[in-house]
Amino acid sequence: MHTAPTQKTTHTDRGKMASSVARRQNAQLGWSFAGCITLVLSYAIARGLMWLEWATPQFAQTVLWCTLPYLLCAHWIYRGASLPAAERTSMLLVTTVMPFSC
Repeated sequence: MHTAPTQKTTHTDRGKMASSVARRQNAQLGWSFAGCITLVLSYAIARGLMWLEWATPQFAQTVLWCTLPYLLCAHWIYRGASLPAAERTSMLLVTTVMPFSC
């Protein structure tokens, strides 16, 4: 009886098996998370400036309200990861300008 050798998949093998769309979406999620951390830090700084009376309460509220268009942009870019490169580039411009221009 002959048994086939078992193959172990390494980290580099798993990277080759993943589709390019999955890799782009994974990278986009990582950048979105980094952006969320930036928003949280900005809000904390705004609250600190408000506590020191160097900024008005509206400043902290403005930073907080920026999360809605940011999340909308992140969602649109994530959904567009499967588009061809030329379409992704133009979509990136539209998705980042439109929510913040309203």
